[in-house]
Amino acid sequence: MHRALAFDAVHRADAHLASSLARSLGPRLNLLRGAPGTLDVFTLSPGAQPAYVLVDGHRPGQAPRIYSAGLRWADGKLSSVSLGKPLANSTESAGDYDLGGSGGFIFYATAVSGQFQTVSVLGNTATQRWLFALPAPASKVRLSDAGGVLGVKYLVNGRWGNAQIALAASGPRVVSGRVVRVATGQNHNSLFIRVVEGVRQHLGSAVVATAENVAYQFEDTVHRLFYHASGQKPQTPSMAVSARPKSLLTVRAKLGNLPHDIAVEWPKSKGEGVWAPVGLVIGGAPSMEETFLHPDPQRPWATAYLVWINPAALRLHYVAGTQQPTSLSGIHGNGLLPTGPAAASVVAAFNSGFKSDTIYNGQEFKTTFGAMVDGELYSPPVRGIATLAIYKNGHVALGAMGTPSVPMAGILSYRQNLPLIVESGRLNPLVNDPNAWGIVVGNSTFVWRSGIGITPRGDLVYVAGDPLSVSTLAQSLQAAGAVRAMQLDINSYWVTFNFYHWVGSSGAGHLVGEKLASAMTRPAYRYLSPDTRDFFYLTKP
Repeated sequence: MHRALAFDAVHRADAHLASSLARSLGPRLNLLRGAPGTLDVFTLSPGAQPAYVLVDGHRPGQAPRIYSAGLRWADGKLSSVSLGKPLANSTESAGDYDLGGSGGFIFYATAVSGQFQTVSVLGNTATQRWLFALPAPASKVRLSDAGGVLGVKYLVNGRWGNAQIALAASGPRVVSGRVVRVATGQNHNSLFIRVVEGVRQHLGSAVVATAENVAYQFEDTVHRLFYHASGQKPQTPSMAVSARPKSLLTVRAKLGNLPHDIAVEWPKSKGEGVWAPVGLVIGGAPSMEETFLHPDPQRPWATAYLVWINPAALRLHYVAGTQQPTSLSGIHGNGLLPTGPAAASVVAAFNSGFKSDTIYNGQEFKTTFGAMVDGELYSPPVRGIATLAIYKNGHVALGAMGTPSVPMAGILSYRQNLPLIVESGRLNPLVNDPNAWGIVVGNSTFVWRSGIGITPRGDLVYVAGDPLSVSTLAQSLQAAGAVRAMQLDINSYWVTFNFYHWVGSSGAGHLVGEKLASAMTRPAYRYLSPDTRDFFYLTKP
Protein backbone atom coordinates (compact mmCIF):
# COMPACT_ATOMS: atom_id res chain seq x y z
CA MET A 1 0.00 0.00 0.00
CA HIS A 2 1.02 3.62 -0.16
CA ARG A 3 0.11 6.94 1.34
CA ALA A 4 1.14 10.47 0.50
CA LEU A 5 2.73 12.68 3.16
CA ALA A 6 1.95 16.36 3.44
CA PHE A 7 3.91 18.92 5.45
CA ASP A 8 3.69 22.70 5.78
CA ALA A 9 5.88 23.58 2.82
CA VAL A 10 6.43 20.07 1.56
CA HIS A 11 3.80 19.46 -1.04
CA ARG A 12 1.43 16.55 -1.15
CA ALA A 13 1.99 14.03 -3.92
CA ASP A 14 -1.36 13.55 -5.61
CA ALA A 15 -2.99 10.15 -5.54
CA HIS A 16 -2.23 9.37 -9.20
CA LEU A 17 1.52 10.09 -8.74
CA ALA A 18 1.68 8.10 -5.51
CA SER A 19 -0.01 5.12 -7.21
CA SER A 20 2.38 5.28 -10.17
CA LEU A 21 5.42 5.38 -7.91
CA ALA A 22 4.09 2.51 -5.83
CA ARG A 23 3.79 0.37 -8.96
CA SER A 24 7.22 1.44 -10.22
CA LEU A 25 9.25 1.42 -7.03
CA GLY A 26 7.45 -1.14 -4.90
CA PRO A 27 9.06 -4.18 -6.58
CA ARG A 28 12.48 -2.46 -6.74
CA LEU A 29 12.35 -1.73 -3.02
CA ASN A 30 11.15 -5.28 -2.34
CA LEU A 31 7.97 -3.93 -0.73
CA LEU A 32 5.36 -5.85 -2.63
CA ARG A 33 6.76 -9.34 -2.11
CA GLY A 34 5.85 -11.41 0.90
CA ALA A 35 4.74 -9.30 3.86
CA PRO A 36 3.06 -6.03 2.85
CA GLY A 37 5.16 -2.92 2.98
CA THR A 38 4.56 0.80 3.16
CA LEU A 39 5.60 3.33 0.54
CA ASP A 40 5.47 6.97 1.65
CA VAL A 41 5.92 9.52 -1.14
CA PHE A 42 6.26 13.28 -0.87
CA THR A 43 7.44 15.99 -3.19
CA LEU A 44 9.72 18.93 -2.50
CA SER A 45 8.30 21.27 -5.11
CA PRO A 46 4.79 22.31 -6.12
CA GLY A 47 3.03 21.08 -9.22
CA ALA A 48 1.59 17.84 -10.51
CA GLN A 49 4.77 16.86 -12.36
CA PRO A 50 7.68 17.21 -9.91
CA ALA A 51 11.18 16.36 -11.07
CA TYR A 52 12.26 15.11 -7.67
CA VAL A 53 10.59 13.21 -4.82
CA LEU A 54 11.58 11.45 -1.62
CA VAL A 55 10.38 7.93 -0.99
CA ASP A 56 10.23 6.28 2.42
CA GLY A 57 9.85 2.55 1.89
CA HIS A 58 9.87 -0.16 4.55
CA ARG A 59 8.51 -3.52 5.56
CA PRO A 60 7.73 -4.87 9.04
CA GLY A 61 10.91 -6.01 10.75
CA GLN A 62 13.20 -4.02 8.45
CA ALA A 63 14.85 -0.67 8.97
CA PRO A 64 13.10 2.11 7.00
CA ARG A 65 14.86 3.56 3.99
CA ILE A 66 14.57 7.09 2.63
CA TYR A 67 15.47 7.29 -1.06
CA SER A 68 15.67 10.13 -3.53
CA ALA A 69 14.05 9.56 -6.91
CA GLY A 70 14.24 11.60 -10.10
CA LEU A 71 11.16 11.66 -12.29
CA ARG A 72 10.84 12.17 -16.05
CA TRP A 73 7.59 13.13 -17.72
CA ALA A 74 6.37 12.84 -21.32
CA ASP A 75 3.06 14.15 -22.57
CA GLY A 76 1.87 14.64 -19.01
CA LYS A 77 2.65 11.06 -18.03
CA LEU A 78 5.38 9.63 -15.84
CA SER A 79 7.84 8.04 -18.27
CA SER A 80 10.71 6.91 -16.04
CA VAL A 81 11.87 6.85 -12.42
CA SER A 82 15.54 7.00 -11.44
CA LEU A 83 16.03 5.67 -7.92
CA GLY A 84 18.97 7.09 -5.98
CA LYS A 85 20.89 5.71 -3.01
CA PRO A 86 19.48 5.84 0.53
CA LEU A 87 20.03 9.27 2.04
CA ALA A 88 21.95 8.03 5.08
CA ASN A 89 24.16 5.24 3.67
CA SER A 90 21.58 2.76 4.89
CA THR A 91 22.45 -0.93 5.01
CA GLU A 92 20.67 -3.85 6.61
CA SER A 93 22.04 -2.54 9.93
CA ALA A 94 21.09 1.12 9.50
CA GLY A 95 17.82 2.89 8.93
CA ASP A 96 16.08 6.27 8.99
CA TYR A 97 13.16 6.86 11.36
CA ASP A 98 10.60 9.43 12.48
CA LEU A 99 10.43 11.16 9.12
CA GLY A 100 8.79 14.57 9.26
CA GLY A 101 8.86 18.03 7.76
CA SER A 102 8.15 21.68 8.41
CA GLY A 103 8.76 25.06 6.82
CA GLY A 104 10.54 23.66 3.76
CA PHE A 105 12.73 21.30 5.82
CA ILE A 106 12.61 17.53 6.14
CA PHE A 107 14.06 15.74 9.14
CA TYR A 108 14.67 12.18 10.29
CA ALA A 109 16.77 10.23 12.80
CA THR A 110 19.31 7.57 11.82
CA ALA A 111 20.04 4.42 13.83
CA VAL A 112 22.82 1.84 13.38
CA SER A 113 22.10 -1.59 14.85
CA GLY A 114 19.41 -0.07 17.04
CA GLN A 115 21.56 2.84 18.28
CA PHE A 116 20.29 6.29 17.33
CA GLN A 117 23.23 8.59 16.74
CA THR A 118 22.24 11.47 14.45
CA VAL A 119 19.39 13.67 13.30
CA SER A 120 19.45 14.90 9.69
CA VAL A 121 17.73 18.02 8.39
CA LEU A 122 17.31 18.45 4.62
CA GLY A 123 16.65 21.70 2.77
CA ASN A 124 13.74 22.02 0.40
CA THR A 125 15.78 20.74 -2.54
CA ALA A 126 17.39 17.93 -0.51
CA THR A 127 20.77 19.09 -1.82
CA GLN A 128 21.57 20.68 1.53
CA ARG A 129 21.95 18.50 4.59
CA TRP A 130 22.65 19.50 8.16
CA LEU A 131 23.75 16.73 10.51
CA PHE A 132 23.37 16.83 14.29
CA ALA A 133 24.90 14.25 16.63
CA LEU A 134 23.23 13.12 19.84
CA PRO A 135 25.37 13.37 22.99
CA ALA A 136 25.45 9.55 23.27
CA PRO A 137 23.94 6.57 21.43
CA ALA A 138 20.21 6.48 22.23
CA SER A 139 17.77 3.56 22.29
CA LYS A 140 14.83 5.78 21.28
CA VAL A 141 14.36 9.11 19.51
CA ARG A 142 11.23 11.18 19.00
CA LEU A 143 11.15 14.16 16.64
CA SER A 144 8.44 16.81 16.69
CA ASP A 145 7.78 20.21 15.12
CA ALA A 146 6.50 23.20 17.04
CA GLY A 147 6.30 26.41 15.06
CA GLY A 148 9.53 26.06 13.13
CA VAL A 149 11.47 24.48 15.99
CA LEU A 150 12.46 20.82 15.75
CA GLY A 151 12.15 19.08 19.09
CA VAL A 152 14.53 16.17 19.66
CA LYS A 153 13.81 13.80 22.53
CA TYR A 154 16.22 10.90 23.10
CA LEU A 155 16.52 8.04 25.60
CA VAL A 156 20.06 7.28 26.85
CA ASN A 157 20.65 4.74 29.63
CA GLY A 158 17.04 4.93 30.73
CA ARG A 159 16.93 8.75 30.91
CA TRP A 160 15.25 11.10 28.47
CA GLY A 161 17.10 14.14 27.16
CA ASN A 162 15.76 17.07 25.17
CA ALA A 163 17.12 19.46 22.57
CA GLN A 164 15.71 22.02 20.16
CA ILE A 165 16.87 22.94 16.64
CA ALA A 166 15.55 26.13 15.05
CA LEU A 167 14.58 25.53 11.40
CA ALA A 168 15.63 29.01 10.29
CA ALA A 169 15.81 30.19 6.67
CA SER A 170 19.55 30.83 7.13
CA GLY A 171 20.01 27.19 8.14
CA PRO A 172 19.10 24.99 11.13
CA ARG A 173 20.89 25.77 14.42
CA VAL A 174 20.84 24.33 17.93
CA VAL A 175 19.02 26.59 20.39
CA SER A 176 19.00 24.30 23.43
CA GLY A 177 20.18 20.89 24.58
CA ARG A 178 23.32 18.85 24.00
CA VAL A 179 23.01 17.89 20.34
CA VAL A 180 25.97 19.12 18.30
CA ARG A 181 26.20 20.17 14.66
CA VAL A 182 28.53 17.81 12.80
CA ALA A 183 30.65 19.55 10.18
CA THR A 184 31.51 17.79 6.94
CA GLY A 185 34.63 15.65 7.32
CA GLN A 186 37.63 17.55 5.99
CA ASN A 187 40.09 16.05 3.50
CA HIS A 188 43.62 16.83 4.69
CA ASN A 189 45.37 14.44 2.31
CA SER A 190 47.97 15.59 -0.19
CA LEU A 191 46.85 16.72 -3.64
CA PHE A 192 48.26 13.55 -5.23
CA ILE A 193 46.32 11.29 -2.84
CA ARG A 194 43.13 13.28 -3.40
CA VAL A 195 43.56 12.83 -7.16
CA VAL A 196 44.12 9.07 -6.75
CA GLU A 197 41.08 8.74 -4.50
CA GLY A 198 39.04 10.74 -7.02
CA VAL A 199 40.09 8.44 -9.85
CA ARG A 200 39.31 5.44 -7.64
CA GLN A 201 35.84 6.79 -6.96
CA HIS A 202 34.99 7.56 -10.59
CA LEU A 203 36.76 4.75 -12.47
CA GLY A 204 36.59 2.08 -9.80
CA SER A 205 39.07 0.52 -7.41
CA ALA A 206 39.96 -2.23 -9.85
CA VAL A 207 41.40 0.27 -12.37
CA VAL A 208 43.54 2.02 -9.75
CA ALA A 209 44.62 -1.23 -8.09
CA THR A 210 45.72 -2.71 -11.43
CA ALA A 211 47.84 0.37 -12.19
CA GLU A 212 49.33 0.27 -8.68
CA ASN A 213 50.19 -3.42 -8.96
CA VAL A 214 51.92 -2.92 -12.32
CA ALA A 215 53.94 0.02 -10.96
CA TYR A 216 54.97 -1.78 -7.77
CA GLN A 217 55.96 -4.94 -9.62
CA PHE A 218 58.09 -2.94 -12.07
CA GLU A 219 59.79 -1.12 -9.19
CA ASP A 220 60.46 -4.43 -7.42
CA THR A 221 62.00 -5.96 -10.55
CA VAL A 222 64.31 -2.99 -11.11
CA HIS A 223 65.34 -2.95 -7.46
CA ARG A 224 66.17 -6.66 -7.48
CA LEU A 225 68.30 -6.36 -10.62
CA PHE A 226 70.18 -3.35 -9.26
CA TYR A 227 70.72 -4.91 -5.84
CA HIS A 228 72.13 -8.18 -7.15
CA ALA A 229 74.26 -6.43 -9.76
CA SER A 230 75.83 -4.10 -7.18
CA GLY A 231 76.52 -6.82 -4.63
CA GLN A 232 75.17 -4.74 -1.74
CA LYS A 233 74.73 -6.28 1.69
CA PRO A 234 71.77 -5.80 4.05
CA GLN A 235 72.16 -2.65 6.11
CA THR A 236 71.22 -1.73 9.67
CA PRO A 237 68.36 0.75 9.20
CA SER A 238 67.98 4.13 10.83
CA MET A 239 65.47 3.77 13.66
CA ALA A 240 64.43 5.69 16.74
CA VAL A 241 67.20 3.90 18.67
CA SER A 242 69.97 1.71 17.32
CA ALA A 243 71.26 -0.08 20.43
CA ARG A 244 70.20 -1.03 23.92
CA PRO A 245 71.01 1.70 26.43
CA LYS A 246 73.54 0.25 28.88
CA SER A 247 71.57 1.66 31.81
CA LEU A 248 68.68 -0.68 30.97
CA LEU A 249 70.64 -3.86 30.25
CA THR A 250 70.73 -4.93 33.91
CA VAL A 251 67.07 -4.04 34.44
CA ARG A 252 66.04 -5.95 31.35
CA ALA A 253 67.99 -9.06 32.38
CA LYS A 254 66.02 -9.26 35.63
CA LEU A 255 62.60 -9.09 33.97
CA GLY A 256 61.12 -12.27 32.62
CA ASN A 257 58.16 -10.82 30.75
CA LEU A 258 60.06 -9.06 27.95
CA PRO A 259 60.32 -10.40 24.40
CA HIS A 260 63.03 -12.85 23.49
CA ASP A 261 65.46 -11.86 20.76
CA ILE A 262 64.44 -13.20 17.37
CA ALA A 263 66.55 -15.91 15.77
CA VAL A 264 67.55 -15.02 12.20
CA GLU A 265 68.06 -17.94 9.79
CA TRP A 266 70.38 -16.19 7.31
CA PRO A 267 73.31 -13.81 7.77
CA LYS A 268 72.03 -10.88 9.74
CA SER A 269 72.85 -7.23 10.06
CA LYS A 270 74.12 -5.73 13.30
CA GLY A 271 71.28 -5.54 15.81
CA GLU A 272 68.84 -7.53 13.69
CA GLY A 273 66.33 -9.38 15.84
CA VAL A 274 67.75 -7.88 19.04
CA TRP A 275 65.15 -6.00 21.07
CA ALA A 276 66.16 -2.57 22.37
CA PRO A 277 64.13 -0.55 24.90
CA VAL A 278 62.59 2.61 23.53
CA GLY A 279 60.34 5.11 25.21
CA LEU A 280 59.50 5.34 28.90
CA VAL A 281 60.47 2.96 31.68
CA ILE A 282 57.30 2.41 33.70
CA GLY A 283 57.27 0.36 36.88
CA GLY A 284 60.88 -0.57 36.33
CA ALA A 285 60.18 -2.10 32.90
CA PRO A 286 60.45 -0.75 29.37
CA SER A 287 57.05 0.27 28.00
CA MET A 288 58.13 -0.52 24.43
CA GLU A 289 61.01 -2.23 22.66
CA GLU A 290 62.01 -2.21 19.02
CA THR A 291 64.05 -4.19 16.56
CA PHE A 292 64.18 -4.89 12.83
CA LEU A 293 64.31 -7.87 10.50
CA HIS A 294 65.23 -8.57 6.89
CA PRO A 295 62.43 -11.13 6.42
CA ASP A 296 62.84 -11.93 2.72
CA PRO A 297 66.00 -13.76 1.53
CA GLN A 298 65.01 -12.99 -2.07
CA ARG A 299 64.98 -9.26 -1.23
CA PRO A 300 67.73 -8.68 1.35
CA TRP A 301 67.06 -4.93 1.29
CA ALA A 302 63.48 -5.45 2.50
CA THR A 303 63.18 -4.29 6.11
CA ALA A 304 60.51 -4.89 8.71
CA TYR A 305 60.46 -2.56 11.72
CA LEU A 306 59.01 -4.10 14.88
CA VAL A 307 57.70 -2.55 18.10
CA TRP A 308 56.83 -4.62 21.17
CA ILE A 309 54.21 -2.94 23.38
CA ASN A 310 53.91 -3.70 27.09
CA PRO A 311 50.16 -3.79 27.83
CA ALA A 312 50.79 -3.63 31.58
CA ALA A 313 52.55 -0.27 31.20
CA LEU A 314 50.57 1.46 28.46
CA ARG A 315 46.92 1.92 27.53
CA LEU A 316 45.64 1.66 23.94
CA HIS A 317 43.09 4.12 22.48
CA TYR A 318 41.30 4.39 19.13
CA VAL A 319 40.52 7.66 17.29
CA ALA A 320 38.23 8.21 14.30
CA GLY A 321 39.57 10.33 11.45
CA THR A 322 37.68 13.09 9.69
CA GLN A 323 36.63 10.64 6.95
CA GLN A 324 37.40 7.11 8.16
CA PRO A 325 36.13 4.72 9.37
CA THR A 326 32.94 4.85 7.33
CA SER A 327 30.00 5.87 9.49
CA LEU A 328 26.54 4.63 8.55
CA SER A 329 24.96 7.54 10.43
CA GLY A 330 27.28 10.33 9.25
CA ILE A 331 29.31 10.95 12.41
CA HIS A 332 33.09 11.29 12.21
CA GLY A 333 36.04 12.06 14.44
CA ASN A 334 38.61 14.85 14.57
CA GLY A 335 41.60 12.70 13.56
CA LEU A 336 43.68 14.24 16.35
CA LEU A 337 45.74 13.15 19.32
CA PRO A 338 44.52 14.54 22.66
CA THR A 339 45.21 18.20 23.29
CA GLY A 340 45.67 20.15 26.51
CA PRO A 341 46.90 18.42 29.69
CA ALA A 342 45.86 14.97 28.37
CA ALA A 343 48.45 15.25 25.58
CA ALA A 344 51.30 14.90 28.08
CA SER A 345 50.44 11.21 28.57
CA VAL A 346 50.75 10.28 24.86
CA VAL A 347 53.80 8.15 24.04
CA ALA A 348 53.11 6.73 20.55
CA ALA A 349 50.56 6.49 17.72
CA PHE A 350 50.18 4.19 14.72
CA ASN A 351 47.95 3.72 11.69
CA SER A 352 44.75 1.73 11.56
CA GLY A 353 43.46 -0.43 8.69
CA PHE A 354 42.18 -0.03 5.14
CA LYS A 355 39.31 2.29 4.36
CA SER A 356 36.52 0.42 6.10
CA ASP A 357 34.34 0.37 2.97
CA THR A 358 37.09 -1.39 1.05
CA ILE A 359 36.99 -4.13 -1.59
CA TYR A 360 37.47 -7.69 -0.40
CA ASN A 361 37.22 -11.14 -1.92
CA GLY A 362 37.07 -9.87 -5.48
CA GLN A 363 34.09 -7.56 -5.09
CA GLU A 364 32.78 -4.63 -3.12
CA PHE A 365 32.40 -5.93 0.42
CA LYS A 366 28.70 -6.40 1.20
CA THR A 367 29.06 -4.24 4.28
CA THR A 368 31.79 -2.09 5.75
CA PHE A 369 34.35 -3.54 8.13
CA GLY A 370 33.08 -2.91 11.64
CA ALA A 371 34.25 -0.03 13.81
CA MET A 372 33.29 1.41 17.19
CA VAL A 373 34.94 4.44 18.82
CA ASP A 374 34.46 4.97 22.57
CA GLY A 375 31.04 3.32 22.48
CA GLU A 376 29.83 5.05 19.30
CA LEU A 377 29.03 2.50 16.62
CA TYR A 378 30.28 3.54 13.19
CA SER A 379 29.47 0.22 11.51
CA PRO A 380 28.49 -3.19 12.96
CA PRO A 381 31.06 -5.97 13.35
CA VAL A 382 31.42 -8.65 10.67
CA ARG A 383 31.82 -12.20 11.97
CA GLY A 384 35.07 -13.93 11.09
CA ILE A 385 36.96 -10.71 10.30
CA ALA A 386 40.17 -9.80 12.14
CA THR A 387 39.40 -7.40 14.98
CA LEU A 388 41.51 -5.29 17.35
CA ALA A 389 39.29 -4.56 20.36
CA ILE A 390 39.71 -2.32 23.41
CA TYR A 391 37.59 -2.99 26.48
CA LYS A 392 36.21 -0.64 29.10
CA ASN A 393 38.66 -2.01 31.68
CA GLY A 394 41.62 -1.31 29.39
CA HIS A 395 42.08 -4.92 28.26
CA VAL A 396 43.05 -5.41 24.59
CA ALA A 397 42.06 -8.41 22.45
CA LEU A 398 42.91 -9.39 18.89
CA GLY A 399 41.31 -12.17 16.89
CA ALA A 400 38.42 -13.06 14.60
CA MET A 401 35.11 -11.49 15.62
CA GLY A 402 32.68 -14.10 16.88
CA THR A 403 35.39 -16.32 18.42
CA PRO A 404 36.31 -16.63 22.12
CA SER A 405 39.44 -14.54 21.54
CA VAL A 406 37.27 -11.40 21.04
CA PRO A 407 34.29 -11.49 23.43
CA MET A 408 31.65 -8.83 22.76
CA ALA A 409 30.82 -8.01 26.38
CA GLY A 410 32.47 -4.85 27.64
CA ILE A 411 33.93 -3.61 24.35
CA LEU A 412 34.60 0.13 24.24
CA SER A 413 36.24 0.40 20.80
CA TYR A 414 37.14 -1.94 17.96
CA ARG A 415 38.41 -1.90 14.39
CA GLN A 416 38.19 -4.68 11.80
CA ASN A 417 40.32 -5.28 8.71
CA LEU A 418 40.30 -8.38 6.47
CA PRO A 419 40.83 -11.94 7.79
CA LEU A 420 43.59 -12.84 10.25
CA ILE A 421 46.99 -13.37 8.64
CA VAL A 422 48.25 -15.38 11.64
CA GLU A 423 45.92 -17.63 13.62
CA SER A 424 46.85 -20.11 16.38
CA GLY A 425 50.48 -19.26 15.67
CA ARG A 426 50.26 -20.37 12.04
CA LEU A 427 50.17 -18.34 8.84
CA ASN A 428 46.83 -18.13 7.07
CA PRO A 429 47.27 -20.41 4.01
CA LEU A 430 45.67 -17.70 1.84
CA VAL A 431 48.56 -15.26 2.37
CA ASN A 432 50.23 -16.82 -0.67
CA ASP A 433 47.08 -16.83 -2.83
CA PRO A 434 47.31 -13.75 -5.11
CA ASN A 435 43.55 -13.77 -5.78
CA ALA A 436 42.21 -14.34 -2.28
CA TRP A 437 42.27 -10.79 -0.93
CA GLY A 438 40.40 -8.85 -3.60
CA ILE A 439 41.05 -6.02 -5.98
CA VAL A 440 43.09 -3.91 -3.60
CA VAL A 441 46.87 -3.98 -4.04
CA GLY A 442 47.57 -7.70 -4.27
CA ASN A 443 48.82 -9.60 -1.22
CA SER A 444 51.83 -10.80 -3.24
CA THR A 445 52.76 -7.26 -4.29
CA PHE A 446 55.78 -5.89 -2.40
CA VAL A 447 54.97 -2.50 -0.88
CA TRP A 448 54.93 -0.72 2.46
CA ARG A 449 52.69 -2.79 4.74
CA SER A 450 51.80 -2.78 8.41
CA GLY A 451 50.19 -5.17 10.84
CA ILE A 452 49.66 -5.92 14.51
CA GLY A 453 49.70 -9.15 16.48
CA ILE A 454 49.16 -10.43 20.00
CA THR A 455 51.34 -12.89 21.92
CA PRO A 456 50.18 -15.64 24.29
CA ARG A 457 50.82 -13.24 27.21
CA GLY A 458 48.68 -10.54 25.63
CA ASP A 459 51.60 -8.35 24.53
CA LEU A 460 51.11 -6.42 21.30
CA VAL A 461 53.59 -6.39 18.41
CA TYR A 462 53.38 -3.80 15.64
CA VAL A 463 55.24 -4.43 12.37
CA ALA A 464 55.70 -2.15 9.37
CA GLY A 465 58.13 -2.42 6.50
CA ASP A 466 59.02 -2.11 2.85
CA PRO A 467 58.93 -3.90 0.51
CA LEU A 468 56.74 -6.57 2.12
CA SER A 469 54.13 -9.00 0.86
CA VAL A 470 51.34 -10.22 3.13
CA SER A 471 53.38 -13.39 3.59
CA THR A 472 56.58 -11.66 4.76
CA LEU A 473 54.52 -9.34 6.98
CA ALA A 474 52.85 -12.36 8.57
CA GLN A 475 56.20 -14.16 8.95
CA SER A 476 57.65 -11.13 10.76
CA LEU A 477 54.73 -11.03 13.19
CA GLN A 478 54.97 -14.77 13.73
CA ALA A 479 58.72 -14.53 14.38
CA ALA A 480 58.04 -11.89 17.04
CA GLY A 481 55.79 -14.33 18.89
CA ALA A 482 52.34 -13.34 17.64
CA VAL A 483 49.77 -16.14 17.83
CA ARG A 484 47.10 -14.01 16.13
CA ALA A 485 47.77 -11.11 13.80
CA MET A 486 46.02 -8.85 11.30
CA GLN A 487 47.15 -6.65 8.46
CA LEU A 488 46.61 -2.93 8.94
CA ASP A 489 47.02 -0.27 6.22
CA ILE A 490 49.46 -0.43 3.31
CA ASN A 491 51.32 1.99 0.98
CA SER A 492 53.90 4.50 2.13
CA TYR A 493 51.41 7.36 2.52
CA TRP A 494 49.30 5.50 5.10
CA VAL A 495 51.84 3.50 7.16
CA THR A 496 52.95 5.46 10.24
CA PHE A 497 54.36 4.73 13.67
CA ASN A 498 55.51 7.75 15.68
CA PHE A 499 56.90 8.00 19.19
CA TYR A 500 56.01 11.15 21.15
CA HIS A 501 57.41 12.87 24.20
CA TRP A 502 56.26 15.94 26.08
CA VAL A 503 58.47 19.01 26.11
CA GLY A 504 57.94 21.82 28.60
CA SER A 505 55.78 22.18 31.68
CA SER A 506 52.49 20.35 32.06
CA GLY A 507 50.56 23.54 31.43
CA ALA A 508 52.64 25.08 28.67
CA GLY A 509 54.36 22.25 26.84
CA HIS A 510 53.80 20.40 23.60
CA LEU A 511 54.29 16.99 22.00
CA VAL A 512 57.34 16.26 19.85
CA GLY A 513 57.28 13.29 17.51
CA GLU A 514 59.94 10.87 16.31
CA LYS A 515 59.41 8.34 13.51
CA LEU A 516 59.96 4.64 14.19
CA ALA A 517 62.00 4.51 10.97
CA SER A 518 63.45 7.38 9.01
CA ALA A 519 62.30 5.64 5.80
CA MET A 520 58.65 6.21 6.71
CA THR A 521 57.12 8.84 4.43
CA ARG A 522 54.75 10.73 6.70
CA PRO A 523 56.19 13.28 9.16
CA ALA A 524 56.75 12.76 12.86
CA TYR A 525 54.04 15.32 13.60
CA ARG A 526 51.32 13.31 11.87
CA TYR A 527 48.26 13.07 14.12
CA LEU A 528 49.14 16.40 15.76
CA SER A 529 46.90 17.95 13.10
CA PRO A 530 43.58 16.54 11.80
CA ASP A 531 43.94 13.35 9.77
CA THR A 532 41.39 11.79 7.43
CA ARG A 533 42.20 8.24 8.59
CA ASP A 534 41.52 6.59 11.94
CA PHE A 535 44.46 5.55 14.13
CA PHE A 536 45.51 4.11 17.50
CA TYR A 537 47.57 5.78 20.17
CA LEU A 538 49.24 4.75 23.44
CA THR A 539 49.33 6.59 26.75
CA LYS A 540 51.15 6.11 30.01
CA PRO A 541 49.07 5.61 33.19
